[in-house]
Amino acid sequence: MTDREKLIDRVRKLMALSSSPNQHEAQLAAEKAQELMLKHGIEAAEASEVRGEAPKFEEHRMASKLDPWRWLLATSIARHLGADCFGERQRRGHRHGTMTFIAPEGMAAALAAMYEKLCDDLEQIYEIEYASEPVLLDPFTGERVSGHTRRASWFLGAVNAIDSRLSKRRHAIEHASVTDGKALVLSKQALKKYMEEMHPDLVSDATNTSGADPYSYARGAEAGKNADFGDDRVTGQRALEA
Repeated sequence: MTDREKLIDRVRKLMALSSSPNQHEAQLAAEKAQELMLKHGIEAAEASEVRGEAPKFEEHRMASKLDPWRWLLATSIARHLGADCFGERQRRGHRHGTMTFIAPEGMAAALAAMYEKLCDDLEQIYEIEYASEPVLLDPFTGERVSGHTRRASWFLGAVNAIDSRLSKRRHAIEHASVTDGKALVLSKQALKKYMEEMHPDLVSDATNTSGADPYSYARGAEAGKNADFGDDRVTGQRALEA
């Protein structure tokens, strides 16, 4: 068994523990599995793969607000970890709805948990950062920035920074070896086929990110560079470089 196969086997065992009735044990197992996947570029398909068989996919649907930044965060997590996702609004123009993650068996719930944790963490960081700044003035023009613009810009900056970190990790793994690169291509093809068969009518909903406040965006980007993925609490080390 190669070193990578040992790592993948360890992730599988941790994911099995993540369904433990002991909530603390389950949380630590899920976070450790996520940390290993991010640090070593292990795709969801690899972690759930049964040797000799094509990956089987599952879906995990959760209630979620569908603000632009949440949608961007969900798609970033899914795309860079070999999965997919889509959102459904309760009604047209409504912010509330559901987010569905599609991943190989045993991984969809873990990706949803990662998404939910990052959403909660970013919300807390934002509230702390602006608690003493009820009004924000543009440092360049001196004009007042609306609360809505400040919030949207901050979260957009944070999510784009997180996406950049995930992208760097994925790029490094894709070019690490020919074998790993081929494995990623095969998992992409299998997922694409599943989506075409199970969700042929999905329509892309473009996210409008124009009109961001540069100062708020920059502050959000700094937060995104330092956001952890559960790894600090488990291992004392960061899974992804800033």
